[in-house]
Amino acid sequence: MTYNVIPLFSTPLLHTHLGKIDPESLDWIFNLEYIYQGAGLYGNEEHLPLEERGFNVLNQPQLLNLQRRIKTAVDYFAYNVLDVVNDVDFELTTSWINKINENDYVKLHNHANSVISGVYYPYVYPGASSLKFIKNKQHLNSFSEHVRPETKGNWNQFTTQSWIITPKTGDIVIFPSHLEHEVPVSEDKNDRYSLAFNYFPRGKLGMNSVRNYI
Repeated sequence: MTYNVIPLFSTPLLHTHLGKIDPESLDWIFNLEYIYQGAGLYGNEEHLPLEERGFNVLNQPQLLNLQRRIKTAVDYFAYNVLDVVNDVDFELTTSWINKINENDYVKLHNHANSVISGVYYPYVYPGASSLKFIKNKQHLNSFSEHVRPETKGNWNQFTTQSWIITPKTGDIVIFPSHLEHEVPVSEDKNDRYSLAFNYFPRGKLGMNSVRNYI
């Protein structure tokens, strides 16, 4: 007997190597002002409250080339993986850099008011903390949370409750913004830099009674 198992209603996650940035841009990133559990500050947003600064980093002149490279990867995810029609564009809304030191972490979260999110790694030391995605309890691809038999531990895409990516310098990860993720506590003495970003669709969404223009 032949068994055909279909990965029905899968959630896509794109992980590829975008490549390193030039030394001058990397040095600029290293020299930003980093506040604890906050975005890297590039010094031209003094008119904004401190908690709102640092969220437009890919539009800074030093990173415009990187922004174009990231947009190419986002477009591949949108149009080739998600099959979005070509007359819908995806616009960069926010972008920021996190610097994680030893004993730092990023708590579990998703990205609100966004459709496609991602993270690019301008510099990570070998052995740095991973990026960990957690399956939301409302995502019922197999058993519901209140009736969940124990498994044998042979984890696969149908049974796993989490997914870990160990990033390398120049890697990029792109995913639907609703996916919950975190960075565990770092045990590395070396700094870990990550650049997160959000994109939102612009244009005509849907047809007939469910159409909308954004």
